[in-house]
Amino acid sequence: MSTGVYLIRNLHTGAVYVGSSSRSIARRWREHRNALSKGRHCNPHLQAAWNKYGADMFAWEVLEHAEGRDAVLACEQRWIDHYWGGRMGVDCYNVLPAAGSPAGHIMSPETRAKMSAAKRLMSPETRAKMRAASLGRVKSPEELAKMSAAMRGRVKSPEERAKLSAASLGRTASPETRAKQSAAGRGRVKSPETLAKMRGRVHSPETLAKIGAANRGRVRSPETRAKISAAGRGRAGRVHSPETRAKISAAQIGRVQSPETRAKLRAAQTGRTGRVHSPETLAKMRAASLGRVKSPETLAKMSAANRGRTATPETRAKLSAASLGRTASPETRAKQSAAGRGRVKSPETLAKMRAASLGHVKSPETLAKMRARTASPETRAKMSAGQRERRRKLRGKLAYHQASLFDLAE
Repeated sequence: MSTGVYLIRNLHTGAVYVGSSSRSIARRWREHRNALSKGRHCNPHLQAAWNKYGADMFAWEVLEHAEGRDAVLACEQRWIDHYWGGRMGVDCYNVLPAAGSPAGHIMSPETRAKMSAAKRLMSPETRAKMRAASLGRVKSPEELAKMSAAMRGRVKSPEERAKLSAASLGRTASPETRAKQSAAGRGRVKSPETLAKMRGRVHSPETLAKIGAANRGRVRSPETRAKISAAGRGRAGRVHSPETRAKISAAQIGRVQSPETRAKLRAAQTGRTGRVHSPETLAKMRAASLGRVKSPETLAKMSAANRGRTATPETRAKLSAASLGRTASPETRAKQSAAGRGRVKSPETLAKMRAASLGHVKSPETLAKMRARTASPETRAKMSAGQRERRRKLRGKLAYHQASLFDLAE
């Protein structure tokens, strides 16, 4: 049997080096002698002793035979524990306390810098080979946990972030990868610091365009809609700053909704007929609309949208109940009067108004309010001027007809 654990002993000091081989102990000893004679051995302590005392002061022996890598490493670990830390009265050249693993070894900053520089000098071919070798490799849960712990709290430099961003450009994740990412992020609670960083992040116009294109046509599941609704419900007391309101308004200017989107919004609102807003919500809605001046374009669009629209009896009753007891301000009356001045009603509108008034019996309360209503001096003056104008026109018509009759009589 040629596999197992061996020992390299310094005959001058008695210090030892414990090693193992799952292929051939003799071959491994030749590799040690070759590296030591060229001054390139991986163990600096053994190399320094070899350079000081010479090759004749070192001997090797087999400590234990074993078969299989796991069995060989178990035997090596037992012998390292036997000699580690000078327990047998002699020094141990081994620098790693664990057999077959770099665990416990702390590299100096110089060594780390050399390893990092060596990785930077890798050729594109070498990088492609390493990438191909790692593709499809499934990491164990322990390995993933170690990688996660090593990356936790690490802050990437701007250069590293730029490289990662450039590497991911144009890269499309497969449906399987997206599903894994979604499952990994599900239930994950972000810290207040992370949320603060996310809120302060400003996306570029290109990024916003990409996000919009990715979400366009996306249909959310009922569960996702319920979560979004529940999340928005808990933010009822959130007040947007004037800057945020200005940005939202600027983003909506010129935005035209497609007929499909309008149909969806209309269908979504159709089933919400029985929805009753709380008094607080109604008060907030009124306060938000107070002082808001609509542009002529908006007013024209609203007028065109309402033209030809017939309100249901329920809607009419609600509008009538909402206007009961409501008194328009002088400014509102003036605006209404200016808007109606010069407006010519179509024959259809006049016919509808006559049909609506036929059989319409005013209640005693309405009649009492109409009698008690007192017109302002300005209104009386306007009414008086209007009556005088109508009388003047009637006199002119009467004089014209009388003149016509006299002509006929002659």
